[in-house]
Amino acid sequence: MVPRAAPRPGTARLTGRLQVPGGGRLFLVHIARTFEEREEARRLDNLALGPLRGATSQEVEEVARCGYVLLLRDMEGHLIGQSQVALGPTRRYPHLAPEEAFCVGTAVHPTFRGLGFGRILARAQEMCARHHRKERMVLLVRPENGRSIRMRLALGFQMVGYSPRALAHREGERGGRLRMEKSLVEGVLPPPPWPLVRLVEAGAVRLVKDEEGLAHALAGGEPLALPILAGDDSPDAVDDPSARSLLVRLFGAPYVGIGLLRPEEHGFPFPAPGRNLLVFWPRERLREVTRSLP
Repeated sequence: MVPRAAPRPGTARLTGRLQVPGGGRLFLVHIARTFEEREEARRLDNLALGPLRGATSQEVEEVARCGYVLLLRDMEGHLIGQSQVALGPTRRYPHLAPEEAFCVGTAVHPTFRGLGFGRILARAQEMCARHHRKERMVLLVRPENGRSIRMRLALGFQMVGYSPRALAHREGERGGRLRMEKSLVEGVLPPPPWPLVRLVEAGAVRLVKDEEGLAHALAGGEPLALPILAGDDSPDAVDDPSARSLLVRLFGAPYVGIGLLRPEEHGFPFPAPGRNLLVFWPRERLREVTRSLP
């Protein structure tokens, strides 16, 4: 059995519900207390992700022991969405550091997607992490899942690594995941919104389409934008093997991902339509460039 995570001194477990701000109002996010509530969350997770990537009952119970299972309902009590946050290691995510909180997953019912409820649940995860005095939030996400990446970037996360076998024990060759992190240390702020489209258009960010282009960008320490299929996390989502292979090499260098542009925003023609641009910056130049931007 995975041991329950010990809370930091002076902190007690949260109970009841959280008041989460969003869109000028407060949303009540409930902490699942019973096995039946946690099973309801698991079923929604499987509906959103499919049985291969969705959580098992055992995994949800492990998270509940060392963290929280969070539920967002409508006025009639129907489950809109669920998210989970682990404050200690689990079998599925055994390498969590003591100062980290892991965002296990967020799932919104298909009827309610695109309305901002995922962001409410993500903020609830952060409230739990801050209550337990964690210093950093981490998560894993499919690199093609532009909707989730964009939401997390807007909340102050950055793309800091890529593991081609992060979830290989569940998904085989499809188990590659981006690692995203957000610092919760007081005084550390996320990058401001950047005019990324103008930077790419002006040539300040190199558009990388293949190994040769990536090699030139890395050799020169240039900011770069990587095209990748614009997908989601649905059971029939399609992978982008060529982009994933470039991510492996990219994160062998000291780069950090700070933005995502949708196809309708960047307007660049590619051999295949429907590609996002993931934007990366050399870590050592990040602060310098932030100060120089308007």
